Amino acid sequence: HGTQRTTTDIPELGHSDLSRIDLRDRYGITQLVVEADAEASLIETATSLGREYVIQVTGEVIERESKNSKMATGDIEIKVSKIVILNKSVTPPFTIEDESDGVPSGLVYWTRSGR
Repeated sequence: HGTQRTTTDIPELGHSDLSRIDLRDRYGITQLVVEADAEASLIETATSLGREYVIQVTGEVIERESKNSKMATGDIEIKVSKIVILNKSVTPPFTIEDESDGVPSGLVYWTRSGR
């Protein structure tokens, strides 16, 4: 399946043999895995992703080795076979989180106070 999601963390090829990407969508955060032996074009696309890019992902849903019970999707991850960048985005001046409406608290007060 292809799934459209918005990235939240920039992927990095770490000390292990794979790259992990955290994605946010209506279900919460889902972790994508790009293995180091994947096609060079897939690795290049994965490592070029920026915050808040909109992407389409094709891959296999697999059980996570280290489950995270604090996340609704913490039992699974997606082993990626294809990433298509649908829309690039500049990095926003603040972090968009599930607990937030995406607006810095000072602006929320300013907007709500009618100033």
